[in-house]
Amino acid sequence: MLLVTGATGYLGRSLCPALLQHGSSLRCLSRAAPAEEGVEWLPYDLADASYAFQRTFDDVTHVIHCAGVSHRQAPDNEYTALNVAATRRLAEAAGRAGVGHFIYVSSLNVVPAAAEDPLLPARLLPAPEEAYARSKWQTERELETICVQYGIALTVVRSALMYDTELTANLAIFASIMRWWPLSFPEVGQRCLIGRPDVVRLLMACAEDAAGAPVGQPVVVASDGGCYSALAISRAVAGRRVSGATAHLRTPEWLCYLGGRLLDWKGARAPGTAWQLLSATHWSGVHPQITGWRPELRLESALLREPL
Repeated sequence: MLLVTGATGYLGRSLCPALLQHGSSLRCLSRAAPAEEGVEWLPYDLADASYAFQRTFDDVTHVIHCAGVSHRQAPDNEYTALNVAATRRLAEAAGRAGVGHFIYVSSLNVVPAAAEDPLLPARLLPAPEEAYARSKWQTERELETICVQYGIALTVVRSALMYDTELTANLAIFASIMRWWPLSFPEVGQRCLIGRPDVVRLLMACAEDAAGAPVGQPVVVASDGGCYSALAISRAVAGRRVSGATAHLRTPEWLCYLGGRLLDWKGARAPGTAWQLLSATHWSGVHPQITGWRPELRLESALLREPL
């Protein structure tokens, strides 16, 4: 049996139906019940430090841990409580119950932009400055220790920012801007991206022991292999709304920054936050191959599958 956390989140909403269709026996931990029939659901709140995990791991062989705080506006103590401490409690309970494989959805943001090897364990990487990435980095370190202690196979999936026909996080900011300003962004920043359906396929391969730790890859980088600038993302998100004439026009950086300040004001964020998120430089080096999986989507093709 597979245990999935965060079943109603952005990734879990796509992962659980795919696992069921594949014939997997599925138990989900989440605050709300999943929409799919045939799922055994146990109510679970990451913030509940007293959760006893009674019968949670009965017959469970693999844990896929998707739950956590993923947005960038949470206070540091929330990242620590929900991303680090809650994962520690879950992994320790899984270890005591004899679970064989713990699959953790981390973030590629734990890898410094200038790093040569994105597969180094977190203990060999410097602590990220940004709170969200730092919580993922700390969790990876703690999971390595816990899984060694209990003899659990640990697969860390360092996922790039996910996209699908439903956009989220920074990509949703791009989309909101492009609805009223259909001009390309400047050529700034760089980041990796990954299609949500591809992440689902990767997690399924890990759960089948066809990828990840069981085949000697305890850390894998989930990326579609591309390097995206703000210009590339804006053109992909704009899609057919940008005509041939405007497709070659680019918005000046100063105007992008002012527009971002307006979004910051509307979203009650610190001034400059939106533009910093959109123009930041992240790791986007050579993408190591993953046994048993390769990406099938790119941002442009994913967004054209149906209207945004």
